Amino acid sequence: MHLVMVGYSAASFTTFFEAIIDRHRQWGFELPVPVRTIHHWIASTQRHLGLPKRDKFFILPAHIKCIIQLPRDSLKHLRDVTIIVLGTICALRAREVAKLDVCDMLWEFDGLNTLAILLWSPKNDSLKLGLFPRIGQGSAPETCPLKLIREYMTRAGLQISDGC
Repeated sequence: MHLVMVGYSAASFTTFFEAIIDRHRQWGFELPVPVRTIHHWIASTQRHLGLPKRDKFFILPAHIKCIIQLPRDSLKHLRDVTIIVLGTICALRAREVAKLDVCDMLWEFDGLNTLAILLWSPKNDSLKLGLFPRIGQGSAPETCPLKLIREYMTRAGLQISDGC
């Protein structure tokens, strides 16, 4: 109750309770309250003192198809659509999309009409060897992400150089 009266956040409650449990285990003492009860206390404080749960809006394949079919009158519109589609399909973070280079596009990597993208040091690459998310051909020409990426590279004048 003292933590509530002082105004600590739900995350601080969790930290305090985990420290108490850790110290008891470290010194071989038995907890005066079962761990399950402490977890219920933590859940209760998070429910009542934490931020309200945010709704998650999932991007489904139907959304990607609609985005690909948006009008691409200017190079900027084409770039924006390409960034959204590429970032969503490969589950990229914003900084990973910003670091992409045409040399990182490995066309025909797994066979005809495939693309692998070399990601240097993504967050989930523990060995730091680079990851290669793949993109395949779309079910129809108007919804093909490979065609979209090639269109952007052509209209922007981007080419893969020999030094890649």
